[in-house]
Amino acid sequence: MFILIFSLFSCMPLPSPVVDSSIAKSGDIIFQVSTSSQAKAVAIASSSMITHVGIISVKNNKVTVIEAVEPVREISIEEFKKHGSFWGISRLKTEPKTKNWASKVINAARRMKGKHYDLLFKWNSDKIYCSELVWKAFKTGAGIELVTPQRFKDLNLSSPAVKSLIKSRLGNKEVDLNEQIVTPGHLHDSDLLENIYGFLP
Repeated sequence: MFILIFSLFSCMPLPSPVVDSSIAKSGDIIFQVSTSSQAKAVAIASSSMITHVGIISVKNNKVTVIEAVEPVREISIEEFKKHGSFWGISRLKTEPKTKNWASKVINAARRMKGKHYDLLFKWNSDKIYCSELVWKAFKTGAGIELVTPQRFKDLNLSSPAVKSLIKSRLGNKEVDLNEQIVTPGHLHDSDLLENIYGFLP
C-alpha cells in the first residue's frame, strides 16, 4: 500500500509557483518527494515519503539550493523543484542566538561542495548524502542539532525494495546496524522546524 501511495504522489503534476525572497530566507530547508532511483527504498526504510532535502540561500533575490547529489552542488530552486512532484520549505521555529547563523550554516554547506555522494550512507564526512549535509551544516554553522541521529537498526530494512538497494550497494557485506543515520523524513519531523510554504503529502 505504501509503495502504491508513493507512486501515485510522485506522478501527480503540481503547480510550481516562483519562490523568491518574499517567501524564502537564507537558512530555510527545502524538502522534496524526489523521483530518484533510490527514492522508494528510502521512503520505505524511513517510513516517510520525504526523500530529499537541501539548504536554501537567498542573495539579491536569487534563491539557490545547496544539495548533496553526485557531487554536492548549488543550483537554482527552480532547477531543484524539477526533480520531484512535491516539495515544501521549513524554517526554524525560533531564531538562533548565534550571530549571522544562516550565513555560517550556508558557508558550512558550501564547504562540502564537490564532495561525492555517499551511496552507503556512512556518518563520516568523506562522502555526503543529502540529509547528512543539512544536519552537519546546521551543527557546524550554528551549533544546532536538528534531530538526534538514528541508527540503521531503527529503520525498516525488511522490504524487498530496501533489501535490493542494500544488496546493490554492499554486495554480500552486512549493514552496520549501529551506524548513525539521519533521513530526510526524520529531519522534516524535527520539533525545531515548521513548514512555511509549499506542497508536501
